[in-house]
Amino acid sequence: MGRDFLMDFWFDKEFYNFSRLNIKDMHPYKIIEEDNRFIIVHNVAGIGKEDVKIDIEDSYLIIKGESKDEIIDKTYSVNSRFKINENAIKDIKYDVKNGFLYVFVNKKEKEKPNIKISIA
Repeated sequence: MGRDFLMDFWFDKEFYNFSRLNIKDMHPYKIIEEDNRFIIVHNVAGIGKEDVKIDIEDSYLIIKGESKDEIIDKTYSVNSRFKINENAIKDIKYDVKNGFLYVFVNKKEKEKPNIKISIA
């Protein structure tokens, strides 16, 4: 299994319809794969930890957040969806630091087949 298969298995690469994208509304992100987890690093500048909500619905990891700056009368928001394999996830943790959301998607350990071998 190569890296592309795992990425396809965990995250649907085609979750954006590029013909509808508005560049000024895009929130860049990066997905990092480690042996036991995936890390999503997502730009959420202007949005605090308490304003971010993460849920799983219909095999999608959904990131939503909104914050309003009353001083400059500006609203910051994020709304992203990542297709995931719910059965392969152990747990999800997240934190916001310096304008970036860090989502840690911990993988379940693969069960090794318990095959009994004996002499016939």
